[in-house]
Amino acid sequence: MSFSTHLHDTIQLNRARRPHYARSSGGRSLVLSNLLIGLEWMSLPAALHLERRAAAHPRRQELLERSFVPIRGRSSPTPPRLRSGPSRV
Repeated sequence: MSFSTHLHDTIQLNRARRPHYARSSGGRSLVLSNLLIGLEWMSLPAALHLERRAAAHPRRQELLERSFVPIRGRSSPTPPRLRSGPSRV
């Protein structure tokens, strides 16, 4: 799994979950969700750079690829339900 693929998948997952979190929080989570997705997008150039640099070194490439787990197919667009309810701060 490449770093950039991992980021693309997390962006897609967080976009799918954003409306659910917004409904659950009365819209208060939108700023945080948008910030998270924006930071993931901003990380893509660095991920691609690292992948290009690692491609010349098989051991580094293997380490980089093994550092990220697949998101697609493992996570539901709907977040898991909380068992004890949301926490209050």
